Amino acid sequence: MTDEITAELTVLTVLTVLTVLTAELTVLTVLTVLTAELTVLTVLTAELTVLTGFDQDLPAGAATRTSNRIRGLLTQRCPSRTTCEGWRASIGAR
Repeated sequence: MTDEITAELTVLTVLTVLTVLTAELTVLTVLTVLTAELTVLTVLTAELTVLTGFDQDLPAGAATRTSNRIRGLLTQRCPSRTTCEGWRASIGAR
């Protein structure tokens, strides 16, 4: 009887240890996946930072391009307007 109880306790102990190890392995797997995702997010953040840095320079260039485009369209449509009134007066520039 004592041997049977000892055997059952041994089996229960082994099962408990296996359960704990399985849980720890699951946690390690989740941590590995989270680490990989964090790495991807870090790379994406770095790329977005670079893109954002370039975007800060774009509005000035975009404004100049838009102004030049409008000037070109007005000149094509009505060349005398820019020569008579001057470009700045004709568009009401600041």
